[in-house]
Amino acid sequence: MTNLKGLAPKFGLDCTPEYVAGYKDTHLKPINFDYKLGYLFFLITDTLLDNYRLLDIGCGTAGYYRLAKNLKELVGLDYSKRMIATANELNALNKPYKSEFINSTFDQYNAVKKFDAILDNVSGNYLPHSVVRLKKIAEALNNNGLCVFHIQPPAGLKERLGILIKNRASYKITEKKFLSMVKENGCLTTIFSYKKRDRITFFLKKSV
Repeated sequence: MTNLKGLAPKFGLDCTPEYVAGYKDTHLKPINFDYKLGYLFFLITDTLLDNYRLLDIGCGTAGYYRLAKNLKELVGLDYSKRMIATANELNALNKPYKSEFINSTFDQYNAVKKFDAILDNVSGNYLPHSVVRLKKIAEALNNNGLCVFHIQPPAGLKERLGILIKNRASYKITEKKFLSMVKENGCLTTIFSYKKRDRITFFLKKSV
């Protein structure tokens, strides 16, 4: 079950067929405004770059790549074998870009060739953000490469205090804390961000 945040990869669990089918179904329906809004982070990435190579961490079924116009090559990682199988199925329809989907976590993955863009859909959802992870992502990027992260800030003082008192890694993180991690990393620069509901999406650039 994918609602076990961070535990599914650790214990070798897979998504249920019903969970995967639900995602697949959304990518087979006609594209409308709400669909595009849901994947705004990718539409912005695809607009900013041309003829680019992209790594998607936690790609799921990767059905939203049917929106791609400038993508040259896609590498998708996901711990779920069912997600990977469906990603291969859906992206066979989304040519002309080249695609490869790998049943792996990012921690297990070693990039042979660097990327022009990296989307991290795992941190903040299934694993906490960390300086170590930011560093590995930066190392896998070409100079001036683009990386995208999502954060979900804690809601109100009570939730913030709860994270501090428990003194453990949390999937929720303040904007200030995330930006301090970026600063500590040293080779990533924030370009811009946008807020959608309870989530903030950051676009970072690798400094030369």
